[in-house]
Amino acid sequence: MATVDWPFLRIWATGIDGVELEYKVPLKRHATPVEGDFSAAQAVFELGGTVTACDYVQLVWEAGDGVSPWLRHATHMMYYDDTLAGVAQGLADAINTNTPGTGMSAAADGAQITLKYAGAAGANGNRVGAYANVSGAGTETWGAFVPDTQRRDIAHEIGRVDLDFGNLEGYVGPEFKNTARVPTESVRRMR
Repeated sequence: MATVDWPFLRIWATGIDGVELEYKVPLKRHATPVEGDFSAAQAVFELGGTVTACDYVQLVWEAGDGVSPWLRHATHMMYYDDTLAGVAQGLADAINTNTPGTGMSAAADGAQITLKYAGAAGANGNRVGAYANVSGAGTETWGAFVPDTQRRDIAHEIGRVDLDFGNLEGYVGPEFKNTARVPTESVRRMR
């Protein structure tokens, strides 16, 4: 039985030209959810504490390739008349203004903000890296939790991967940018 290095099955095979190449077969293309649907990764943050003018609150996240590090955050300077719910809504609106550029979408519900990975559902192994911080007097706080829908291990959500080794395509090494048929009749190793 071959082992997998999520999200690819790696195969070393020799083509008709006699040259051995490494292929990376994307498993998600061959996956079927056992229950439910694939869902994009998300995290929920809750803004708490007391508003202090001139404090800064910020959400920061890791997004997909091609998203500038300069766009992977949303920051708000607190004003004397801000409310926690109003700030959460303002941060969500700022994130949603440029979802294609930020790699995230957001929804506010009171003082809670749900950050949702804007990539394809099931992408990125259903993982998202995000954190929140406060600077200044620091009277505001952030709490974070993962929604129940994200607590399951991805293997439980996918459940079944079917591979047709007679007609298998994968990214061809060493660049892994183009796909080609994997010569599965001449496999030396799979991982």
